[in-house]
Amino acid sequence: MFYIKLIGLLLLAAVLARVGYEASRALHRRVRALSETARWIVRLASHIRYTATPLDELLRVSAADCPALAFLHDINPGDLPRHFDAAILQHAGGSGFAPPDIALLREFGAGLGTSDVEGQLAHCALFQELFEKQTEAARTIAQNKGRVYTTLGLAGGICLILLLM
Repeated sequence: MFYIKLIGLLLLAAVLARVGYEASRALHRRVRALSETARWIVRLASHIRYTATPLDELLRVSAADCPALAFLHDINPGDLPRHFDAAILQHAGGSGFAPPDIALLREFGAGLGTSDVEGQLAHCALFQELFEKQTEAARTIAQNKGRVYTTLGLAGGICLILLLM
């Protein structure tokens, strides 16, 4: 009977440690998604500058370079800002972005295709800078809180074992 209880407590501790680890991974996934997005915007600006590809096609093609923006494959030709916004709202939640990141993506999409090439390049440069700042802030949070979440999960599991024994 004692071994069954011990195994149950160890499993419970392992679950709490895993919860802390997954919370830490979510923070790092956000950093990766933001970093990929900033790099994707640089590539998008380059394509805008040097190719004559329609923007909606360019978004779908360039989305292959950024897994966090896989929702761009769902954008239909036509009213680009509206379709971009709809795709974000439908898919971006599972890609590692936090609500402020989704809001920033929506702002970026709202300005796409609304001006000439120089205006689009300026738009891309602005949002690249904003995403880089967001990435640095997220990286700091992930470094600080990531270790805390992992440690709390493990410590909580150990404390639970001690309390229930």
